[in-house]
Amino acid sequence: MKVKVDPSGRLYLPNELRKRSKSSEYTAELREDGTIVLKPSIEDPIEKYYGAVKSKHMEPEEMDAKIKEEVRKKFICDDLR
Repeated sequence: MKVKVDPSGRLYLPNELRKRSKSSEYTAELREDGTIVLKPSIEDPIEKYYGAVKSKHMEPEEMDAKIKEEVRKKFICDDLR
């Protein structure tokens, strides 16, 4: 399937591809042979929650308890006991 790049460098993906991928963000990889591969971006759960717990140094057990507490607050979920 052909796609076009406009003068600003924007790539237009055909509607059929967009619907099938169900993603609005992609990573692009330029391979050694010159081909470009687009892959749907997958949200990194570590990045998503990085900084959720504001704290100084703590022991691993304390950290686990704090993380569970923050997750409960964020998602109002009692199943994480």
